[in-house]
Amino acid sequence: MTTPAVKELLARSVIYRLLSLGFLYPTSDLVATIRDEAGKTDKDAGMYGRWATRLTKVFEEEVDQISISGLESAYARLFEASVQTPCPPYESQYGSINTFGMSRQLADVAGFYRAFGLKLSNTNKEMPDHISAEMEFMHILTLKEAHATMEGWTDKISITRDAQKKFLLDHLGRWASAICISIQKSADAEFYRELAKITNSHIENEVNLLKIKPKKVRKSVEEETPAEDMGCPEETD
Repeated sequence: MTTPAVKELLARSVIYRLLSLGFLYPTSDLVATIRDEAGKTDKDAGMYGRWATRLTKVFEEEVDQISISGLESAYARLFEASVQTPCPPYESQYGSINTFGMSRQLADVAGFYRAFGLKLSNTNKEMPDHISAEMEFMHILTLKEAHATMEGWTDKISITRDAQKKFLLDHLGRWASAICISIQKSADAEFYRELAKITNSHIENEVNLLKIKPKKVRKSVEEETPAEDMGCPEETD
């Protein structure tokens, strides 16, 4: 039975999936994938439905206006520039972390994935702390909680919910606003500005929903200070 609680979990899961896709390198195939994923959002999903519709609409408009190659250039400039990348997509590039701290942080993120039987994709090879991978992990956790809720598995509901809180508190919730601020300041493409806006709104909603308060950080590996507020793993067999 699909209860209101399950519907909300599924809607949250779809948004995480869409955001994960949005932070991947843009390709022609991505257009259809984003459209298909957005179509999974329940029509009565409220703000989740509006976010899914808006993100898909802006992505398709951007592809029509500047083409995939133009979006590829915009992505590369934001996330892949070899010198002073405006918006590094890796958690380890945010906050006051030395080399040892970065290694420990990467190991902790990878440990979360392994705990739920996940490993990094061989298709989209990225570091475990890439924002797309972290979003995909949250997509899987919320999907697992939805399934556990439908089945009435109270222990698994607790495990997946606790993992969401812990991962947002220790990882994604700490640095998401920082990369969103950087994107808003640096992006020329409307899609990436909208992606940042929806990402920030969604993560803020998540931390409020789960009643946690992550310690936010800025884009800096030298100095850790609170960030200002802004109004891809695959399953193993």
